[in-house]
Amino acid sequence: MRKVKPIMVRTPEELARSLGLAVAEAKEWQVQHALSKRLKEIVGGQNIIDAKIAKLAGISRTRVTTF
Repeated sequence: MRKVKPIMVRTPEELARSLGLAVAEAKEWQVQHALSKRLKEIVGGQNIIDAKIAKLAGISRTRVTTF
């Protein structure tokens, strides 16, 4: 079995580069993360389940759940 050398990154931009993606995609991830997190804060006290938040935001449930 081949040894796999881990790659350490510190920023979303470094992660995008290491995956062969455009740095603009890293910026998009950051915006999506901030919006998802803020949405969850807004509806947090309203007893809305993650699945409904995701549907309203047009994103996957797992993306909402991870925040």
